Amino acid sequence: MHNMFSPESGKGSSSFSLIPNGTLASAVLTVKEIKRSQKTNGEYGRVELTINDGEYTGRKIWTVIMNPLDENNSEGGKKMGITSLTRLFEGSGLFVVGNRGSYDKYNGATFQEMLMLLDGKNVAMKIKIAKGKDGYEDKNEVQDFLTPNPESNGYDGWQKLHGGPVTTTDRTQAFQVPGAQKPQAQAPKVGAPAPSWLQKPNQGTNSPF
Repeated sequence: MHNMFSPESGKGSSSFSLIPNGTLASAVLTVKEIKRSQKTNGEYGRVELTINDGEYTGRKIWTVIMNPLDENNSEGGKKMGITSLTRLFEGSGLFVVGNRGSYDKYNGATFQEMLMLLDGKNVAMKIKIAKGKDGYEDKNEVQDFLTPNPESNGYDGWQKLHGGPVTTTDRTQAFQVPGAQKPQAQAPKVGAPAPSWLQKPNQGTNSPF
């Protein structure tokens, strides 16, 4: 009689190999939740990126975006949050490179509003392989978000992925951090009511921070 079960039968197998380090990809961004770090109580958003073109169509990458307006986050964390949000807004077309007004009108938006505006948008990223720790396997992560803004470090990857130079630039600080000069323009109102998970950020129990 054939033995169906064994100590190895529950191991399973990985159906996908890791996406090569340095791969450039277009993806749809989906906001999964807003949580708070157990270590710092700093707020961050967890997002899912589904590749929608090329060899790896359908593959998913997950990452977090730190809230640049939350004083509980470190200065480095807030800076990373501003950088990621600016590139995502540029890459999705919410910011129009060369049009200062397209940047200014989002100053004053809350972190929740920023994420809601990005939800469902097409963005671009550079993927890396992160070494596994504490017994976990290696995995794919976002190395950089790409942008059509020539003044950004994410521009070279954008050119390689999409082609064609952008000739006009007028970059400004996209989001004001606490203590900075208050924006003159009001953030656009979001038409649909915020989902319950956005209205009341979760106090996550599995925070990676």
